[in-house]
Amino acid sequence: MDRTKIFVSSTCYDLKQIRRDIEDFITNMGYQPVLSDSIEVSIPPGLDAIEACKWLVRTSDIFVLIVGGRYGSTDDESGKSITNIEYDTAKETGMPIYIFVDKEVWTKRDTYKQLKAMVRDGDLSEEKINPALGGTIQDYKVYEFIEYIQSSHRNPWIFQFEQASEIIGQLQNNWSLLLKEYLVKKRGLKLLRPEAELMPLLVLRLLDSNENSVDSIYVPPLPFIDKKSLIEKLNSLKPSKRIIDLIEKRTTDIEMLITEREPSELGLSRKPKNPSDFVKYVNGFSRIIEECIDLLNLNFEAFRKRYRLKERVIKPQFDISSDGNCPAEEIVIYMEPSEKISFILEEKLNESALFVPDRIPESVSEVIKIAEKLDDLMKMPKKSKVLSLADLPERLPGVGGVYGESLLGSLSSYAIPSKAIDSLSYSSVEENIKLEGERVRIDFKKLKHLFHVHIKNEKIFLSCFLESGETEILEYTCYADNMPIPSRGILKVIAKNE
Repeated sequence: MDRTKIFVSSTCYDLKQIRRDIEDFITNMGYQPVLSDSIEVSIPPGLDAIEACKWLVRTSDIFVLIVGGRYGSTDDESGKSITNIEYDTAKETGMPIYIFVDKEVWTKRDTYKQLKAMVRDGDLSEEKINPALGGTIQDYKVYEFIEYIQSSHRNPWIFQFEQASEIIGQLQNNWSLLLKEYLVKKRGLKLLRPEAELMPLLVLRLLDSNENSVDSIYVPPLPFIDKKSLIEKLNSLKPSKRIIDLIEKRTTDIEMLITEREPSELGLSRKPKNPSDFVKYVNGFSRIIEECIDLLNLNFEAFRKRYRLKERVIKPQFDISSDGNCPAEEIVIYMEPSEKISFILEEKLNESALFVPDRIPESVSEVIKIAEKLDDLMKMPKKSKVLSLADLPERLPGVGGVYGESLLGSLSSYAIPSKAIDSLSYSSVEENIKLEGERVRIDFKKLKHLFHVHIKNEKIFLSCFLESGETEILEYTCYADNMPIPSRGILKVIAKNE
């Protein structure tokens, strides 16, 4: 009996290594790979190149389509690429079709649409589309092909890839399912759960701060900065060298006054817990301003990205539901950032965020005032301290306050139905959110069908470097161990207009 024939359709030059890797995988599986550029392919005599490709597809059993950054050679009569013709032929036969698209090509779909709109409006010439797309994309017609696939195939499953190993892994899963179907039918049985019903439908929804489901995130764009004006403002906030030198020279006297005198005598709003740190902050504040000015002069773009960074980050929350008719086990969710979007851990955010003062802090002003009249304050007689109600502690140790508050603070809890997640508490779900390279990975054990869980992220932020009005796409993949075809989707990140 002939071996199962698997036709691999793609452009040859740019995907040469991937084609060889897939060919080796198919051979090792015991199947017969069919590639138009393979020396082992035999074709009936008298067929031209187009007809030969069609014949090879028709005599195959499974069709694997791989789309990269090249459109490939075209047929003079139809104007379609050879790959497109091979795809059409496979669709006519009704054979299983598996479609893979290069990740960079897939993530730049919106960019292509924007460029086409600019061409349509006369703002860009058509020959400038390819240079604008850049990277591995050599011909924007690949997007026309992808749109054709999406329109001609009802709910096509399209998987992104960066390496051949990702294609191989998906093919292994799906061919295993095909074999299972065959064995069940061979025994004269019916599948208890057909393929369409077997897989739980996992749906991932982004939530806003009010826990409402949204499909777009709005962030403030990178701020406009007038470099000269900002440097002038920063210099105006910086304490003078005379004051800095005076405070450094007489730190001991200033700390002694703060320790021994009442705050009202020194013009302080309250008594500092640590007089030494309180005084040192004047120097620290001065250094902050100097660092800001240095960064402004040395690397303006780096300054701009770090300036007000915390105001332009988002802490995403998600709701994942199993809308199918069977449990989803070993659920894994990947959130893929795009060009101007990145994920950042809270610790890294705190390190990267640039504090740019817009006013002189109250504590700095108070220390400067003490330094300016230090000699007079040193000569002032001490006032005798009178105990007042303000000197008593707010709460006595061990005595609870209103609403269950105590010296330990208030307690709060967040619960989800125990039947929604098997053997995992809310906190353990949270512990399974991590940054894996540039993408976020979320995984937990099991989610029963028709149940959902709120994933409240406390560690990872979404950092966006968008200009005003720009839109970027954040893609996600959501799959379970018993669901070979992943649920995919996109979320839009949009910069607010200034």
